[in-house]
Amino acid sequence: MISVLPKPLTTSFREEFCVVDPTDGLEITTGEQFILGDEPVSVRTNDPDFGLFNLSNSVGVDAFVARMQGRSVKALQVCGSLIVGEDVKRVAAALFRDGAVTALECKGPHINLRAVAEAVSGQPNNSLRILNLSNCAITDGDIPHLVKVLKCCPALEALILHQNSIGGEGVRPLVDVLKGSRVRVLDLSWNPLFSGAAVIAELLGEKGILTHLHLDMCPLDDPGVETLSQAMERSQTIRYLSAEWRNFSGASIQRLARVPKDNSSLSDLRV
Repeated sequence: MISVLPKPLTTSFREEFCVVDPTDGLEITTGEQFILGDEPVSVRTNDPDFGLFNLSNSVGVDAFVARMQGRSVKALQVCGSLIVGEDVKRVAAALFRDGAVTALECKGPHINLRAVAEAVSGQPNNSLRILNLSNCAITDGDIPHLVKVLKCCPALEALILHQNSIGGEGVRPLVDVLKGSRVRVLDLSWNPLFSGAAVIAELLGEKGILTHLHLDMCPLDDPGVETLSQAMERSQTIRYLSAEWRNFSGASIQRLARVPKDNSSLSDLRV
C-alpha cells in the first residue's frame, strides 16, 4: 500500500511526494535530460534502461509507445510542451495504460487535457496512484476534461494540481468527482480559489476523505475559510493542512489556527 508522507509539496518530482512502498519500491532513481529547441524536456523513470525519446516528432513517439508496451515502468516524469497533434493521444494512451505507470507527472504549460481525455476515455486504469499535473496552465474550462481523466483512474490516491489557474467555477466539478474516489492527498496550491474553499470543505467533515490538503498561496475569502475550518473540526481523516504564504485575511488565519484545539487528528497545521 502506498503512503504519501505529510510533507510540503514543492515543484520537484522527488520532493513533491515522498512515497513509501516497501513492496514495490516505488522511487525515482534515475534521470536524464535532453534539449528540444530552447525548451528542456526531461524524462525520469525508475527504469535505468528505459532510454530517451524525442516526443516532438512521430518517430520518437513511435519508439516511446513501443517501449512502454514492452516494460512495466512504475514511475515516470515527462516535462515539456512540445507534443502536438494526434501524438498527444498516442502518448497519453501509453502513459495511462492499465498496469503500467503507478506515479505519473506531466509538467508543461500547454498540456492538452481534451486530447488526453479522449485518449483514455472508457479505459479504466487500476494502477495509477499518483497524478501530478503541476504548472500545466489548467483553467476552469479544462476541468471537465480533467474530470473525465480522473474517472478513468479509480486507484488514484494523490492528485497534485499545484500552480495552475483553477478558480471557484472549476473546483465544483473537481470536488464532485473526488467525492467518490480514493484520493487522500490533494494539492491545489497557487490556484485562485477564492470562494472555492467552501466547496473543498465537502471533502472533509464527518464523511471526508482527505488526509492531506495543500492550499499554499491560494486567495481564499473569509466565508470559505470559515466553512473549511468547521469541516476540518468535524473531520475524522484530516492530518495535514498547509496554507503557507497565505493570501487571506488575518481573521481567517486565526480561525484556522483554532482548528487543532477541536480536532486532535490534525497533527500538522501550517499557516
